[in-house]
Amino acid sequence: MIEIALCFRPGRRVGGAITANRVFLLSMTYRGSEAAPTGRLAEERRGREVGRFCLACGSVYPLFQRRHQGKPSFGKDHVSSPCSHEGESFEPGADWWQPAVEVLPAPVEPDNA
Repeated sequence: MIEIALCFRPGRRVGGAITANRVFLLSMTYRGSEAAPTGRLAEERRGREVGRFCLACGSVYPLFQRRHQGKPSFGKDHVSSPCSHEGESFEPGADWWQPAVEVLPAPVEPDNA
């Protein structure tokens, strides 16, 4: 998502005349992570591993975090109740989480026109 704002700087007096207002374009880019669990993404769309995806709460926890606790890297801002797996370890082979990978763009098909 890109937010664009226009800021107007008031004119200044130079030798008794007021100069024209200048317009400055400020832009700010916010980019959230496009991450998905490996089991829900086609092989050709998988990028590098970025964390651990909890299938119960839909949040991505960082790779260095060993337990499902605290604030996730990406997920919902407001959680009305804790996840049912809160406090559990990310054990290999557990059925409640999967590695989270970056979502790569879809391959472009050539035009046969």
